[in-house]
Amino acid sequence: MTWFKENKFLGGLILVTALLSALIVYMGLQFGSSLEERLEEVATAEAQDKGWRSLDPFPAPESAEAKKDSLKALLTAAQATQAKLLAFGPESVENIPLTDFSTGLEKSVSEIRELFDAENALPDRFNLGFETYASNPPKESATGVLNYQREAFDWMFRELEAAGVSQVLNLHRQKLPAESGVDWDDERAMQQYQKANAPRTSSRDRKKPSRGRRSASTEVLPEVAHRMPFELTFRGPEAAVRKFLSSVANSDQYFVEARIARIKNEAPTPEKPRGAVEAEEPDDSAAFGDIGGDEGGEDAPVSQILNRVSGGEDLTVFLRAEILLFKDSAKFPELK
Repeated sequence: MTWFKENKFLGGLILVTALLSALIVYMGLQFGSSLEERLEEVATAEAQDKGWRSLDPFPAPESAEAKKDSLKALLTAAQATQAKLLAFGPESVENIPLTDFSTGLEKSVSEIRELFDAENALPDRFNLGFETYASNPPKESATGVLNYQREAFDWMFRELEAAGVSQVLNLHRQKLPAESGVDWDDERAMQQYQKANAPRTSSRDRKKPSRGRRSASTEVLPEVAHRMPFELTFRGPEAAVRKFLSSVANSDQYFVEARIARIKNEAPTPEKPRGAVEAEEPDDSAAFGDIGGDEGGEDAPVSQILNRVSGGEDLTVFLRAEILLFKDSAKFPELK
């Protein structure tokens, strides 16, 4: 303190210099960190701008308006498609009294039996896939969807008869969740129901994940329709099979999605493709020889002989499909 008293000017100068130096150092550090932050912000902005310029279209006001217009067109098309799909469904699937369901089922079965009146044209104890309810009625909480399915099967069998199908061997209807008291829209209950009714697979059928490979994650898309699976087996000539499948595919009443279709021809493999031989000269029919019976003689129509050669027997068709009942729960955003 004595030195500072004796050298007040010099001591004050030293003190002021030290304070100024500390202030300069502090401000230098602050400006240095701010400069680094600014450089990082500039680099980020440049990278973002580069990414934007690589987009097609570039996010300019004009491009934003064009994108908005395209989204509006897409939403309009999606709403139109949804309206077309919802048109396949009934006006209502409200539950009906059990007596009304039983009466409708009996009426359908009786009328279909009259259409297929030939012997063995329908399966034994045929009840339009509802053999379980031949004696015991279903739950009244399931009569709405079951009645819709009954109407769909009624329509399908009328299409079979109109197409010329000779025999229906089997119709198996998979049980619907509503028959077990499960609501389609109850997500948790549906998960438990599907887990309990999932087909059992043996350890041999289960695929083991390969080493060193990660299983690809699949995006779970929302369900757009309730599914009513069934299996149908029938026999008929090729023309009838084509006509029936075409009527189902082109129907505007019911949306049927085919999963598996197997067609078996009991006739021998054709030696020549259909239509490869034309019946232009009657004498050429003798080249087929006698194929047995009154139809195989020299006076037999060439069309019959060609039908034998090309495999003219009835085809046996197995069809696994689903009747889709589209949901109207999907809501699309509105763009202003």
